[in-house]
Amino acid sequence: MVITWNGYGRLEIVSKPVMGEVTLVTNPFGDALGKVKSSAASLVIQSHEGLDTAGFKGIEPEHPEDGRKVFLINHAGEYEVQGVSVNGGMVKLKSGEAHTVYRIDTEGIKLGFLGALDRHLTEPELEKLGAVDILFCPAGGGKVLTPEQAAAVIMEIEPRIVVPIYVDGEGFGSADVLGRALGIVPERVTKFKIQKSGLPLEDLQLVILEKS
Repeated sequence: MVITWNGYGRLEIVSKPVMGEVTLVTNPFGDALGKVKSSAASLVIQSHEGLDTAGFKGIEPEHPEDGRKVFLINHAGEYEVQGVSVNGGMVKLKSGEAHTVYRIDTEGIKLGFLGALDRHLTEPELEKLGAVDILFCPAGGGKVLTPEQAAAVIMEIEPRIVVPIYVDGEGFGSADVLGRALGIVPERVTKFKIQKSGLPLEDLQLVILEKS
């Protein structure tokens, strides 16, 4: 699995769940917020409606030769696309705005995507999310969790690896502050490559992705 980050909550996750590569894009932001990255994807997930999630213009089908279109998930529910399982749970923001958090299962790794979450999760919401190996957690403050709030949410979810999103620019604070809140020295990479066998067994790992 290879994971890159383009800013805001936009990640590209390339995995091989069954046969061939499947690319998943999260919260693609629109051109009103910056240069839109062109991508080929099989699956897009959207945590909420907004300028930071409305950049579908630059996303093309990953396997057009098979007649497959890009599959969009923007609501709670259970889905399976080309061997990638997605389970979405409704979690309203403090404003009451509809918002969905997701658990994505691929290559035997459980990914948690919290989108632009701005509050703690309740016990039922944590149970719905379930066990998570790699957590994509907003941590830049402002309209999303602050680093301190994010650290508390991370401790409740107990992932093995944390990747901060909604950080480092665009009005969000530095991802390094999350490292200090967690007491962890982060690893900074442009691309994060991981297999199930490479997941840490004990200590929590913090991976900060540079924008690509």
